[in-house]
Amino acid sequence: MSLALDGRYFVDSYSKPDVPPVAVLRDAAGRVILTVQTADISRLLATGWRPPLPFTVKARDGRTDLYGLLFRPASFDSTRRYPIVNNIYPGPQTGSVGSRSFSAARGDNQALAELGFVVVQLDAMGTPMRSGNLRGKLLLAHGTADDNVPPYNTLLLVDALIRANKDFDLLLPNRRHGFGSEPYMVRRRWDYFVRNLMGAEPPAGYELHPPAARGRPGR
Repeated sequence: MSLALDGRYFVDSYSKPDVPPVAVLRDAAGRVILTVQTADISRLLATGWRPPLPFTVKARDGRTDLYGLLFRPASFDSTRRYPIVNNIYPGPQTGSVGSRSFSAARGDNQALAELGFVVVQLDAMGTPMRSGNLRGKLLLAHGTADDNVPPYNTLLLVDALIRANKDFDLLLPNRRHGFGSEPYMVRRRWDYFVRNLMGAEPPAGYELHPPAARGRPGR
Protein backbone atom coordinates (compact mmCIF):
# COMPACT_ATOMS: atom_id res chain seq x y z
CA MET A 1 0.00 0.00 0.00
CA SER A 2 1.30 3.44 -0.91
CA LEU A 3 0.56 6.45 1.27
CA ALA A 4 1.31 10.10 0.63
CA LEU A 5 2.46 11.56 3.94
CA ASP A 6 1.72 15.30 4.06
CA GLY A 7 2.06 15.96 7.76
CA ARG A 8 -1.32 14.52 8.68
CA TYR A 9 0.13 11.08 9.47
CA PHE A 10 3.35 9.62 10.81
CA VAL A 11 4.85 6.18 11.33
CA ASP A 12 5.58 5.28 14.95
CA SER A 13 7.95 2.37 15.64
CA TYR A 14 8.24 1.27 19.27
CA SER A 15 9.28 -1.64 21.47
CA LYS A 16 10.14 -2.53 25.07
CA PRO A 17 12.63 -5.01 26.56
CA ASP A 18 9.84 -7.59 26.72
CA VAL A 19 7.80 -6.43 23.69
CA PRO A 20 9.15 -6.89 20.12
CA PRO A 21 9.09 -3.95 17.70
CA VAL A 22 5.77 -2.75 16.28
CA ALA A 23 5.30 -0.10 13.59
CA VAL A 24 1.97 1.69 13.35
CA LEU A 25 0.54 4.55 11.34
CA ARG A 26 -0.88 7.36 13.46
CA ASP A 27 -2.75 10.54 12.63
CA ALA A 28 -1.64 13.96 13.82
CA ALA A 29 -3.57 13.47 17.07
CA GLY A 30 -1.67 10.24 17.81
CA ARG A 31 -4.55 7.85 17.07
CA VAL A 32 -3.56 4.52 15.51
CA ILE A 33 -4.82 4.24 11.94
CA LEU A 34 -3.35 0.83 11.17
CA THR A 35 -0.55 -1.53 12.17
CA VAL A 36 2.18 -1.52 9.55
CA GLN A 37 4.36 -4.33 10.87
CA THR A 38 4.93 -6.48 13.96
CA ALA A 39 8.25 -8.27 14.46
CA ASP A 40 7.98 -12.06 14.34
CA ILE A 41 10.03 -13.60 17.18
CA SER A 42 8.58 -17.11 16.91
CA ARG A 43 11.95 -18.59 15.92
CA LEU A 44 13.60 -16.79 18.83
CA LEU A 45 11.01 -18.16 21.28
CA ALA A 46 11.48 -21.65 19.84
CA THR A 47 15.09 -21.61 21.08
CA GLY A 48 13.88 -21.22 24.67
CA TRP A 49 14.58 -17.48 24.78
CA ARG A 50 12.76 -15.45 27.39
CA PRO A 51 12.69 -11.67 27.84
CA PRO A 52 14.06 -9.91 30.92
CA LEU A 53 11.53 -8.80 33.52
CA PRO A 54 11.16 -5.00 33.88
CA PHE A 55 10.71 -3.93 37.51
CA THR A 56 10.42 -0.84 39.67
CA VAL A 57 11.68 -0.50 43.27
CA LYS A 58 12.11 2.35 45.72
CA ALA A 59 15.55 3.77 46.42
CA ARG A 60 17.02 3.88 49.91
CA ASP A 61 15.28 7.22 50.51
CA GLY A 62 11.94 5.41 50.29
CA ARG A 63 10.66 7.86 47.67
CA THR A 64 12.69 7.70 44.46
CA ASP A 65 11.58 5.17 41.85
CA LEU A 66 14.39 3.04 40.39
CA TYR A 67 13.85 1.10 37.17
CA GLY A 68 15.63 -2.03 36.03
CA LEU A 69 15.63 -5.40 34.31
CA LEU A 70 15.78 -8.82 35.97
CA PHE A 71 17.09 -12.04 34.44
CA ARG A 72 16.19 -15.42 35.98
CA PRO A 73 17.40 -18.94 35.15
CA ALA A 74 15.03 -21.09 33.10
CA SER A 75 14.71 -23.45 36.08
CA PHE A 76 13.84 -20.60 38.48
CA ASP A 77 12.20 -21.86 41.68
CA SER A 78 10.36 -19.21 43.70
CA THR A 79 10.89 -21.22 46.91
CA ARG A 80 14.69 -21.03 46.60
CA ARG A 81 17.13 -18.23 47.43
CA TYR A 82 19.46 -17.13 44.64
CA PRO A 83 22.65 -15.05 44.74
CA ILE A 84 22.08 -11.74 42.99
CA VAL A 85 24.56 -10.31 40.48
CA ASN A 86 24.12 -6.58 40.00
CA ASN A 87 25.36 -5.84 36.48
CA ILE A 88 26.44 -2.21 36.69
CA TYR A 89 27.40 0.20 33.95
CA PRO A 90 28.56 3.33 35.78
CA GLY A 91 28.39 5.70 32.85
CA PRO A 92 29.18 8.52 32.99
CA GLN A 93 26.68 9.13 30.21
CA THR A 94 23.96 6.59 30.99
CA GLY A 95 22.70 4.05 33.50
CA SER A 96 23.12 0.28 33.69
CA VAL A 97 20.07 -0.68 31.62
CA GLY A 98 21.00 1.45 28.63
CA SER A 99 18.48 1.09 25.81
CA ARG A 100 14.98 0.01 26.76
CA SER A 101 14.23 -1.12 23.23
CA PHE A 102 13.70 -4.78 22.41
CA SER A 103 16.93 -6.75 22.09
CA ALA A 104 17.40 -10.51 21.65
CA ALA A 105 20.58 -10.41 23.73
CA ARG A 106 21.82 -8.09 26.45
CA GLY A 107 25.40 -9.18 26.89
CA ASP A 108 25.75 -12.43 28.83
CA ASN A 109 23.10 -11.58 31.44
CA GLN A 110 20.84 -14.54 30.65
CA ALA A 111 23.79 -16.91 30.26
CA LEU A 112 25.05 -15.83 33.68
CA ALA A 113 21.59 -16.35 35.15
CA GLU A 114 21.59 -19.92 33.84
CA LEU A 115 24.57 -20.66 36.13
CA GLY A 116 22.15 -20.25 39.04
CA PHE A 117 22.05 -16.50 39.66
CA VAL A 118 19.45 -13.78 39.45
CA VAL A 119 21.01 -10.99 37.39
CA VAL A 120 19.84 -7.41 37.84
CA GLN A 121 20.46 -4.32 35.74
CA LEU A 122 19.31 -1.28 37.70
CA ASP A 123 19.49 2.43 36.99
CA ALA A 124 20.33 3.03 40.63
CA MET A 125 21.33 6.07 42.66
CA GLY A 126 24.73 5.94 40.96
CA THR A 127 23.09 6.79 37.64
CA PRO A 128 24.01 10.26 36.31
CA MET A 129 22.20 13.03 38.23
CA ARG A 130 21.90 10.70 41.23
CA SER A 131 24.44 9.27 43.77
CA GLY A 132 25.41 4.67 45.17
CA ASN A 133 27.79 2.32 47.52
CA LEU A 134 28.51 -1.44 47.23
CA ARG A 135 30.20 -3.89 49.60
CA GLY A 136 31.70 -7.33 49.05
CA LYS A 137 34.24 -8.96 46.77
CA LEU A 138 35.66 -6.80 44.00
CA LEU A 139 37.30 -7.85 40.74
CA LEU A 140 38.83 -5.02 38.71
CA ALA A 141 39.90 -5.59 35.10
CA HIS A 142 41.29 -2.95 32.77
CA GLY A 143 43.14 -3.31 29.49
CA THR A 144 46.57 -1.69 29.60
CA ALA A 145 46.19 -0.76 25.90
CA ASP A 146 42.78 0.89 26.41
CA ASP A 147 42.60 3.99 24.23
CA ASN A 148 39.09 4.96 25.33
CA VAL A 149 39.25 4.92 29.14
CA PRO A 150 42.83 5.43 30.38
CA PRO A 151 44.06 2.64 32.70
CA TYR A 152 45.06 5.43 35.06
CA ASN A 153 41.37 5.81 35.99
CA THR A 154 41.32 2.30 37.43
CA LEU A 155 44.70 2.81 39.08
CA LEU A 156 43.24 5.81 40.92
CA LEU A 157 40.55 3.47 42.29
CA VAL A 158 43.23 0.90 43.19
CA ASP A 159 45.13 3.56 45.11
CA ALA A 160 41.99 4.60 47.00
CA LEU A 161 41.23 0.97 47.89
CA ILE A 162 44.76 0.49 49.21
CA ARG A 163 44.52 3.65 51.31
CA ALA A 164 41.23 2.35 52.74
CA ASN A 165 42.85 -1.07 53.43
CA LYS A 166 40.27 -2.83 51.22
CA ASP A 167 40.92 -6.19 49.58
CA PHE A 168 40.37 -6.56 45.83
CA ASP A 169 41.43 -8.65 42.84
CA LEU A 170 42.98 -7.09 39.75
CA LEU A 171 43.48 -8.14 36.12
CA LEU A 172 45.53 -5.95 33.77
CA PRO A 173 45.64 -7.73 30.39
CA ASN A 174 47.33 -6.26 27.34
CA ARG A 175 44.00 -5.41 25.72
CA ARG A 176 42.16 -2.44 24.30
CA HIS A 177 38.70 -1.21 25.31
CA GLY A 178 35.85 -3.75 25.21
CA PHE A 179 37.74 -6.96 25.97
CA GLY A 180 35.10 -7.99 28.53
CA SER A 181 33.32 -10.16 25.94
CA GLU A 182 36.42 -12.24 25.19
CA PRO A 183 35.97 -15.89 26.28
CA TYR A 184 38.78 -15.69 28.86
CA MET A 185 37.34 -12.61 30.56
CA VAL A 186 33.81 -13.99 30.46
CA ARG A 187 35.04 -17.20 32.10
CA ARG A 188 37.01 -15.32 34.79
CA ARG A 189 33.98 -13.17 35.58
CA TRP A 190 31.64 -16.17 35.79
CA ASP A 191 34.17 -18.08 37.93
CA TYR A 192 34.43 -15.11 40.28
CA PHE A 193 30.70 -15.09 40.90
CA VAL A 194 30.49 -18.87 41.30
CA ARG A 195 33.28 -18.87 43.90
CA ASN A 196 32.25 -15.82 45.88
CA LEU A 197 28.45 -15.95 45.69
CA MET A 198 27.76 -19.69 45.47
CA GLY A 199 30.74 -20.92 47.45
CA ALA A 200 31.41 -23.50 44.71
CA GLU A 201 34.55 -24.26 42.74
CA PRO A 202 34.14 -23.88 38.96
CA PRO A 203 35.90 -26.27 36.57
CA ALA A 204 39.51 -25.20 36.15
CA GLY A 205 40.42 -23.66 32.81
CA TYR A 206 37.00 -24.26 31.24
CA GLU A 207 37.04 -23.07 27.63
CA LEU A 208 34.15 -21.07 26.20
CA HIS A 209 33.49 -21.28 22.47
CA PRO A 210 30.99 -19.40 20.29
CA PRO A 211 28.12 -21.53 18.93
CA ALA A 212 28.86 -23.34 15.70
CA ALA A 213 27.47 -21.59 12.63
CA ARG A 214 24.47 -23.33 11.11
CA GLY A 215 24.74 -24.26 7.44
CA ARG A 216 22.54 -22.40 5.00
CA PRO A 217 19.96 -24.40 3.09
CA GLY A 218 20.77 -25.00 -0.56
CA ARG A 219 19.17 -22.89 -3.23
